[in-house]
Amino acid sequence: GRPMKIRIALALASTLALAACSLAEDVTPLPGAPVSSLASDTQPTATAEPTPFVHPTASGSASPASNPTPAAGTDGTVTGRVSNGTAGAAAPAGLVISLHGFDSMDSLTTITTTVSAAGEFRFSHVPYTPERQFVVTASYRDILYGSEALPFPPGQSTIDLPVTVYETTSEPAAVRISNLHVFFEFQPGTVAVGEVYIFSNTGDKTYWKADGTLAFALPADAADLQVRGMEEGTDYTRTAEGITVITPVTPGEQAAQLVLTFSLPYSSKLDFVQPVLYPVD
Repeated sequence: GRPMKIRIALALASTLALAACSLAEDVTPLPGAPVSSLASDTQPTATAEPTPFVHPTASGSASPASNPTPAAGTDGTVTGRVSNGTAGAAAPAGLVISLHGFDSMDSLTTITTTVSAAGEFRFSHVPYTPERQFVVTASYRDILYGSEALPFPPGQSTIDLPVTVYETTSEPAAVRISNLHVFFEFQPGTVAVGEVYIFSNTGDKTYWKADGTLAFALPADAADLQVRGMEEGTDYTRTAEGITVITPVTPGEQAAQLVLTFSLPYSSKLDFVQPVLYPVD
């Protein structure tokens, strides 16, 4: 359960060479993120499509037998409920939520409404095609949460997309590293290091600090640092020991995933030592 150090002594470069660029292919997006950092990447803007009528309601999903799958060009209905996953916390009422529709990652639909006093919502007359995926997002305590991304189920014109939000904490006691991978790519005089961190949160609150949530220690001679999908000064900042990344860690497994790459000087042998600041499963 204590922070540990990675120590690797390498002399045979050819046995461990792996292109650092391949690391980005295997990492999925974060399940929660600050609203400010996601505004330009994951909140699509509305198009010129007709604006559907939307309103919160307490009605439930209709049965599949009476709701055939809409054909291309027809409308469907998206329902759901916003709940609070933190023990003893009340479900937020009056929360503004957004419905996003995507075709092959292209934004086609964005609709906004407010949940009812019971936390329920309903989007009616939603433009639909068989390929279109839908996701509902809600901002709560400056963190953006989202539902699963799903199409309309076969045989139904109604889809249920519940959203779970959480209270926040600035204490990292429940944060753990569930997987850690380190890769090396050797070149004359230097070695590129790639690290994949997968974090879990065993608690029921989102771990979040606006000035930096996850801290990483780096070797003293590390250079050319990059954090996949992030910009220095906006998404992460330098510290005396390394960097601190501004990203929330929501409850659950694989709650946050980050890829770091940097370079180190190298001649014929590499003695690689790096502290790990969170417990590793």
